[in-house]
Amino acid sequence: MTTLHIVLIVIILLKVPHQAFCHVWVDQDTVVTGTLGQIVSIGCRVLSDSGELITSCRAEWYINTATHGQRKEWREVGDLPRFKWRFQKTYDLNTTDTSIMMTWLELNDTGYYFCTLQCFVNGKDKQYHGNGTRLLISEAKPTPYGLIFTSVIPGTEEENTSEMQLFNFYALLAVKLLVVIVLGGLTISS
Repeated sequence: MTTLHIVLIVIILLKVPHQAFCHVWVDQDTVVTGTLGQIVSIGCRVLSDSGELITSCRAEWYINTATHGQRKEWREVGDLPRFKWRFQKTYDLNTTDTSIMMTWLELNDTGYYFCTLQCFVNGKDKQYHGNGTRLLISEAKPTPYGLIFTSVIPGTEEENTSEMQLFNFYALLAVKLLVVIVLGGLTISS
């Protein structure tokens, strides 16, 4: 009886078209982080585990514009006024890779971005949807400009300030002493 089952399975596999077993899906970055005012890119591509010919992919990108408590409302990113001039789709013509590049990031750009790819798979027009990418935007950390050097002294800020003042006092005293010695105004005798 086991041999009969194996023979039936082999016959069924030979009769069913190859495409019935193919698995095609969209791969998207899970999380992407960006910094306020900078540029970020979110990737998306169609993959296959059984060698399908995937060509001519076109992408649309969507974001959920609902705020807390509202129903989900998906809008195409390119249609939103806040993205005008800050949003660009890119395609790699040799692969199924596509991405969006967003410039001059704003804090309200944080959200979930979904890619939908319209591709020809083995000559047939098909549409596939990604699982979404969470974009997190953080504020830029201020950097001190104009510092020539810094010194790190362990302890609290108050300790650092008083120790630095003491260091500056002794440094100034040493310079004054050196000037007096060089100019010959002070003689040291033993």
